[in-house]
Amino acid sequence: MDRSQHNSSILDDLRQIQNDARNSNSLEHLRYYFDRVQDLRRTNEDDFELQIEIARVHDDIIDYARRLRDRAQPQPLPELPPASPVLIYAEKSGAEPTGGELADAAEVPPSVQKLDAKTWQLATYLALFFAVLLPFST
Repeated sequence: MDRSQHNSSILDDLRQIQNDARNSNSLEHLRYYFDRVQDLRRTNEDDFELQIEIARVHDDIIDYARRLRDRAQPQPLPELPPASPVLIYAEKSGAEPTGGELADAAEVPPSVQKLDAKTWQLATYLALFFAVLLPFST
């Protein structure tokens, strides 16, 4: 078999792979077609024109797999920024805060216990200690 007939056979195989991949709805099937294209790429390393066609089919399979995977996974909702104390104050009072009210909105009521950094640090270390200790206690 001469080289042109061999290339024609490989091009026909590539067209069939591309057609089958486009009709596939499974990432597993696309992986199989991807592997077949990789095998063709390895066995025909010396033919530049054929490598161009193989690369085109390879890229088509990859693009289609990305689209298929993206359709299968639900898109995450964007996170909302945390509410500002000023906005919470404005929502509760029903009015827009003025400059003097902004200072009042940021103050902590006297009934709330204030914690310093050392208290938070101690609580974090204790939680870490018990988290490490508990798995070994059984």
